[in-house]
Amino acid sequence: MAEPASSAGAIVVTAFGLSIFGMATGLHPVLLIVGLAGGLWAMFYGDPQPLLRRMASAIMSSLIAAWCAPAIAFGLPSLPIWPASVSRDIIQFPVALLIGFLAMAVLGPGLMSLTRKKFEEAAK
Repeated sequence: MAEPASSAGAIVVTAFGLSIFGMATGLHPVLLIVGLAGGLWAMFYGDPQPLLRRMASAIMSSLIAAWCAPAIAFGLPSLPIWPASVSRDIIQFPVALLIGFLAMAVLGPGLMSLTRKKFEEAAK
């Protein structure tokens, strides 16, 4: 029964630590927290994992979201179908949530599969 309480405490400590890390490194602290939320949201759909693996997964999702969301948000308004009223500053947060949600379950395995395929092609 100690599992939910330790998970909640770990989330609070992780969110606080990510905020401090973001301020120290120049990453946007809010994007880190939004990416963390996306990573935690993705855990509802995955298999149960030990606490340390869940924390590592959530932290990595958060970091990937904070690094990638500004670049993607910068490129989205150049699409021809993009509405002019939606600015880059507004779209960063949903993009960070989506990246945090997809980072460990989709983006990571997809990148590994692509890398493996390229190495196999180069070896031939």
